[in-house]
Amino acid sequence: MIAQAIQVLGGVGYTMEYPVEQYLRDSKILTIWEGTSFIHANDLIGRKMRMKEGAAFAAWMKDIKNFIDANSRTKDFEKEMKQLAKAYQSAEEVRDIYNAWYADMDRKRQLIPLYAQKALFVFAEVYVAMCLLDQALIAASKAANLKPGEGDYTFYHAKIASARYYANNILPGVSTLAALIKSEEDSVLTCPEEALVVS
Repeated sequence: MIAQAIQVLGGVGYTMEYPVEQYLRDSKILTIWEGTSFIHANDLIGRKMRMKEGAAFAAWMKDIKNFIDANSRTKDFEKEMKQLAKAYQSAEEVRDIYNAWYADMDRKRQLIPLYAQKALFVFAEVYVAMCLLDQALIAASKAANLKPGEGDYTFYHAKIASARYYANNILPGVSTLAALIKSEEDSVLTCPEEALVVS
């Protein structure tokens, strides 16, 4: 999102004239602080998803499903909830793919870490969408009693707009990530190392 903000501002967005250049530098720490995304991804697929025979992860997934089921017909949020339901189905597919890979470790061992980061982002984006939509539903109920310009009307509508944008513009990418994982495309593993040497 910050990279898009810089694009909107053009070349001046790259300078210290606006704070977005600092935000972009600061945001990078989120993917390396407390361990890189790859480390977190491997922890997710190798430990958290498998902990207690998958029971803890299944309970986490059930919380998301319960939220979808409870709010799928909420007036004015049907489109966003449909996007979340579709992304959730993709997350279920990814979970099932990983379960199948672990069951066939002799043949699928290399795929497990290869697609770990993509799996991490699938689950993260679904969860972020749920959290944003949960906030948006609360904001909509609060804003319903306010008139434009009154109290926190603008704040609540910003919450709703953020959730809508994320659900309709970012969340659909989850299906693409799931399809990539399902493809088992492994050219990065099969490409001979010498082909990468520049002479």
